[in-house]
Amino acid sequence: MKNTLKILSIISLVLFFLCSCQTTRPIKKLEKQAIKPAQQEQYSAHDYITDGFGYVKKRQLAEAIICFSKAIELEPENPYAYGFRGNAYNDFGKIDKALPDLNKAIELDPDNLFAYSSRGKVLFKKNKIDLAISDLNKAIEIDPDKDIIYNYRGMVYMRTGQIDEAVPDFSKAIDLNADQELYYRNRGAAYVKKGLFDESISDFTRAIELDPNNGFAYHLRGDAHINKGEIDEAIIDLSRAIELIPYNARNLFNRGDEFISIDDAVFDYNNALELDRYNATRYIARSKAYFIKGLIDEQISDLSRAIELDPNSSLIYNLRGTAHSIKRQYEAAISDYSKLINLDPDNPEYYSQRGNAYVALKKLEEANYDFNRAIELSSDSVSAYSNRGNMYMIKRQYEAAISDFSKVINLNPNKPNYYIQRGYAYKGIKKMEEAIYDFNRAIELDPKDYIARSQLAWLLATCPDKKYRDGIKAIEHAEKLVEFNKNPARLDTLAAAYAEAGRFEDAVKTQEIAIDILKKEGSSADKIAIYLERLDFYKENKPWRDK
Repeated sequence: MKNTLKILSIISLVLFFLCSCQTTRPIKKLEKQAIKPAQQEQYSAHDYITDGFGYVKKRQLAEAIICFSKAIELEPENPYAYGFRGNAYNDFGKIDKALPDLNKAIELDPDNLFAYSSRGKVLFKKNKIDLAISDLNKAIEIDPDKDIIYNYRGMVYMRTGQIDEAVPDFSKAIDLNADQELYYRNRGAAYVKKGLFDESISDFTRAIELDPNNGFAYHLRGDAHINKGEIDEAIIDLSRAIELIPYNARNLFNRGDEFISIDDAVFDYNNALELDRYNATRYIARSKAYFIKGLIDEQISDLSRAIELDPNSSLIYNLRGTAHSIKRQYEAAISDYSKLINLDPDNPEYYSQRGNAYVALKKLEEANYDFNRAIELSSDSVSAYSNRGNMYMIKRQYEAAISDFSKVINLNPNKPNYYIQRGYAYKGIKKMEEAIYDFNRAIELDPKDYIARSQLAWLLATCPDKKYRDGIKAIEHAEKLVEFNKNPARLDTLAAAYAEAGRFEDAVKTQEIAIDILKKEGSSADKIAIYLERLDFYKENKPWRDK
């Protein structure tokens, strides 16, 4: 018995690594079938465990469980038989059966490293984090030189947001085994969480050196490059990750449960659908890099490929719908948003987004339905009220727009854009005092908001009602506008402010500069004509008045 336990102690951690992919063959059915070793009465518990270990290596977990059960029948006090069967149950997806076996293994052998490690995995799956970490701590106490245990504890810390605790564990695993690429990958992922992108790229690079055909490391390094703004490098890495998808899909089945990293630990490798979903994320990642570079066609192409792999992903349809909208491909955007609504009919944001696409196509009735539906689903939907308010502005239903924008401001009183929107609506019904208040409030919230400052300066300079005009304040706001950007529109506003203050010579000079820029930019004759009309007013010492 002692010799048996000694041999089993050597192979126990190896088994811990190997169990990952479950067989689809039911255990009860297999129990009725003849397993060759069971027919030989001279077989010992050790023989059954050895055979069970062989089945585990072949990923035939149901057969392995039967062998371990036979070993327990022969030696009901054998801790390794319980430990192995518990671990096999865990990887077979029968967690509730796994835990009693692992508890029994520890009861029989309080220093059973394998049982503590395996029970830590089970407890983590049951979301009993403190107990899982306690078991992994005990495993490390029993043998402080097992790199794989540090790696797994680091993963538990990572998945629970304890990044500062995870990094030392991954580093310790690397110290103990510097040739295991996944440890570098995991530590690199932890560095990303900490915002240490140079360190993460260094770790992902080392992982690639150790396994040049592992797409996971390329994927992660590509994401890190995106975070650093290194988009060209990101596209190269993410493209390589996509090329390696078939390799990874094949080789996932050849890795044990502990030889996994944070990025690929979240799904069942034996499930082709989950593999497709993971592979779709690589196209999504590259699509983000294309978006940052303004390569929207390429972004749409990658998202379309991702949808082929994961046709029920709301995220991908949402991203592609937005990309279509950027390209002004509104019919295609509506199609994507409609798919989103089919997938999740109770999400108000999807109706709001589709409503915006309808607005762009001037299909206001359809847009109105979508915005109303979004508000029905969520009476606190800021985007729905804001978007419906903008639609009312197009329809010149200013009172309705003001009502919606006021609701938005009540929900989110610290965003300048909402005050600007309401200020426009107040201007539409000639409530200048309220408009001035809203533009001023927007500037208070963001002194660099050029839209609010431009609108306020223009109103103060050109309002038909004298009591709202103030040339000095208009100049103050307009001069701040041109400090950073002397574009024609801002110069036009400054010229109007100068004219209102009686500084007609300055108004003429400023307006002439604006017109020269327009001509150099190749602006339309109609637009230039408007600027020339105002210039004529200033030359005659007349201020401009809005109509």
